[in-house]
Amino acid sequence: MAGKKGQDNSKKAAGNARKADSAAKKSAAADAEREVAEGEKWQQGAKNTSKKYVPIPTWHDGA
Repeated sequence: MAGKKGQDNSKKAAGNARKADSAAKKSAAADAEREVAEGEKWQQGAKNTSKKYVPIPTWHDGA
């Protein structure tokens, strides 16, 4: 009858939660870094294909 059965070890649970939180933060940081690098890679070969806006001249005398 040594030890308690069926109870949650709060220190162990807290440690595991801390480890999981740390791993999630590292993963999110790596994903963000990877996304920035991918965006730069896509911008490198991209060119601006938009047409320059040229206003249409109007020849009204105001009359």
